Amino acid sequence: MAISVASLASSFTSLSFSSQISQKPYAVSLAHSKQFSFSLTSKIPRLVVSASVAEAPETEELETRENLLKLVKSRLPGGFAAQPIFGTGRRKSASARVVLQEGSGKIIINYRDAKEYLQGNPLWIQYVKTPLATLGYEASYDVFVKVEGGGLSGQAQAISLGIARALLKVSESHRKPLRVEGLLTRDARVVERKKVGTYSLWQHLIESDEEYYNGEYDDDYDRDPEPESDDDLSCGKAPSCRVIRKESLLAAQKEDLQRVVDLLSLKEHHARTLLIHYQWDVDKVFAIFVERGKERLYVEAGITLEEQNDNPSSDPSTEYTCEICFEDFPDEQTTLMECNHRLDRVFHSKDQ
Repeated sequence: MAISVASLASSFTSLSFSSQISQKPYAVSLAHSKQFSFSLTSKIPRLVVSASVAEAPETEELETRENLLKLVKSRLPGGFAAQPIFGTGRRKSASARVVLQEGSGKIIINYRDAKEYLQGNPLWIQYVKTPLATLGYEASYDVFVKVEGGGLSGQAQAISLGIARALLKVSESHRKPLRVEGLLTRDARVVERKKVGTYSLWQHLIESDEEYYNGEYDDDYDRDPEPESDDDLSCGKAPSCRVIRKESLLAAQKEDLQRVVDLLSLKEHHARTLLIHYQWDVDKVFAIFVERGKERLYVEAGITLEEQNDNPSSDPSTEYTCEICFEDFPDEQTTLMECNHRLDRVFHSKDQ
């Protein structure tokens, strides 16, 4: 069965289309010079499409995770804890175990490249590289890290502390430059926990606005209400501040002074000078006394050795007031009895 399209082509020789812009008909003519026929029995040529995927360029720096896993296991026989240069770092909820080995400066975190693991964040990458850069070891050691817990920011800071501690096992001389940069101090700050029965500021403001705008008023609302009494005001929420009276403050200061005097065997004005210098922090005073010694404690507070060694009994000009006759006698003319009372020899010699 053959279908001739000559008759169909002749019907399309003159067609007109109206334009909505100019409202003028445009005539389109289809010229045909040859008649052609289409047979259903004829074979239709098949269109064959072939595609080939171009192979990605091979790069030596790109290593798969499987290759990194094999590399770590071959470099760390026995695991992380069995290595000689090992350090542990923590930050928030993150905990990192770090191993250093001599190499070309590779940093592998959880069997992945550091830049890939830290998502290319320059700040987090800088955290990891800072301890090595401080000592000039960027291309001298390979770093292998196993970290868990927390987010990427906390993990990066935990890794930094672990690398710094591992560098101390390389040489104890690294302690001073790392300490100056603050790389050996753990940041113990964490998010403060939520308290039971309290609201966040934003939630409290939202609830206050809803009560203000959505409140319903009674029909007999008084335009001039009576002022609230003191009893009504006292039923509100407890104040967020606490008043410290002068008596309680003086009692607390006296107690702290006595603690310092008893521990360091100081005079009261020396103990007060120490507490004022260290912002009245008794625990800090005791900590510095234990760690740095008594002399360093006094020097930082401005107390000289002559002042602390001042002993009234060694001063020949010291006088003693008799509790019986209320006369002043030089200290060398008195005798200290076993009951810790002083006996003035001049007065009793006169009585005899």
